[in-house]
Amino acid sequence: MSNAKACLVFTRRLESKVPEICKNLVNEGFDVCTAVADPEVVEAAQLGSISVPEYVKVCILNSSICIFLIPEKNLNVCRRLPDTLGAQGRKLSLSLKT
Repeated sequence: MSNAKACLVFTRRLESKVPEICKNLVNEGFDVCTAVADPEVVEAAQLGSISVPEYVKVCILNSSICIFLIPEKNLNVCRRLPDTLGAQGRKLSLSLKT
């Protein structure tokens, strides 16, 4: 039986946080894929846009949980995220402030 998949999408500015988060996810039993992208791409992915690079899209679509690392100044975007994910039949499982 394979592990559940987790997707971690982040900007280069927050790359230093990725190893610890990945380690925690693996310890929780997840297989982790990561995708680094420009802030605009991360924001678009958070909002459910299909106009993101294929590597980001594949990571998201093949996962049961998605985590987006965003700078604190962009947290207003997260307020719209539960509605967006709910419309896609997904749940908001985790919220991180970095």
